[in-house]
Order: sequence, then C-alpha cells, then structure tokens
Amino acid sequence: RAGRDGEDSVRRSAAAALSTMSGVNASNIAYKALSKALVGEEQDDDPGVRRNAAEALGKIGGDNAAPALITALVGQGEGQAEADTDPYVRRYAASGLGQIGGEHAARALRTALEGPGPDDDVTVRIAVRAALDLIAGDKLC
Repeated sequence: RAGRDGEDSVRRSAAAALSTMSGVNASNIAYKALSKALVGEEQDDDPGVRRNAAEALGKIGGDNAAPALITALVGQGEGQAEADTDPYVRRYAASGLGQIGGEHAARALRTALEGPGPDDDVTVRIAVRAALDLIAGDKLC
C-alpha cells in the first residue's frame, strides 16, 4: 500500500491521487485515508503528505471532509487534538473549508482569525480571509 510506504514522496503522491477517486465507495475510502493522514493518532509525520491530504479533502469536498480540515486548521479545543504545526497544512485546510462552505466551515475559519488562539501566521490568515470571502460569495449567488 502506497499510503504506508516509507518514502515520503510516495505517500505524498498517494494522498494527491486519492482526490481523483470517484463514486461513493471510492470517496468514503478516500475520506478515511486522507483524514487519517491529516489528523489523529495515525497522522503522517511528513508535512508534505498532510498538505496533500488537506488539498485533496478540499477538492473532494462534502460534509465528511470538513471535520479533519477543521481540526488541522484550529484543533478541537483544550486537551484535545491541536491545529497542525505546519502553516502550509493550515493554509490548505483553510482553502478546503472555503471550497466546502457551510456554517461549520465558516465558524472554524472565523476562529482561526479571531480566536480563541487566533492563527499568527500571516499566510494562513490570508488564506482564511480568502476562504471566508468564497463562502460569503456562495451565499450571494
């Protein structure tokens, strides 16, 4: 299995390839694999794999993708999973949430901007603002 391969580049490619899967069963497999790579006990050590996982979840979209992206961006609260340490992962998570849209995504994006514990990386904050603008634009259409 490429997702468990010792080579970072193979795992990065596998994460990116999962976004191209189609069909309900394929999407469920992709959600599970990408979510495990992005957050949780089986989180991948390589930030490049996590970035590709976040990007792929954003492309696939849907309600199943949002929880992992929210956790990667802002964490789950005190004493639980924390936001990803890599700002690029948080940027891709923010962009993915903008693509998914909805109130849960918007709430997490606002948390990244306003806190508690707002993100202090300017590139993440820019991605968050762009994602919020995308969600606001969807509401106008």
